[in-house]
Amino acid sequence: MDLYWQTFGRVTHPAYFRFGVLGSLPDQGYFTPTIPKLIAILQGERDAGLADDNALDFISAAELLLLLEQLN
Repeated sequence: MDLYWQTFGRVTHPAYFRFGVLGSLPDQGYFTPTIPKLIAILQGERDAGLADDNALDFISAAELLLLLEQLN
């Protein structure tokens, strides 16, 4: 578990978002609109409205809904 937090715990730390560390990711094409949604989920957001975004493709929106359903 310690290795998990050393690896992933820092990634979800608010300082990474505040200082734009994750904002400098290279363009991921169609997946780019999904990344902020996943970050919001990592930060604790559980609103199904995250998947209600015209920038998301159908499959990404459906997968976000499935993920949110499992987390609730």
